[in-house]
Amino acid sequence: TLQGLLRGVLVPLLSKEALQRASDLLPAAAAGGLELEDFMDALDLAEFHSLRSQQGSASAAVEKLLKALEKPLFGTVQQLLRDNPDKAEAIFGTLGARRTEALGLQSLQQQLLREKGLQLLK
Repeated sequence: TLQGLLRGVLVPLLSKEALQRASDLLPAAAAGGLELEDFMDALDLAEFHSLRSQQGSASAAVEKLLKALEKPLFGTVQQLLRDNPDKAEAIFGTLGARRTEALGLQSLQQQLLREKGLQLLK
């Protein structure tokens, strides 16, 4: 059927395109902000299309991109915890729990929560 043909050809292309977009956004995403949101959206889109595709999963490519983002984003969030905790908190909101864990940022998120708790106690 036409739908099956489209799914077999178009869906893998859409997944590949989303992965390429995420790859292009990777350097800017490490700074946080809108580029990080766009990066995460591209990863989500790649995963969505790969689930609909019959040609395999984008999981390995997504993990590779997240691994490449891990160190620079860790440094950015660490700096923001000192200089702009609200922006650090916004980054955790953008990432969500699953991506925060995948990027190894739980310790920084816990640090932020402790500091916010101490501020509330003052």
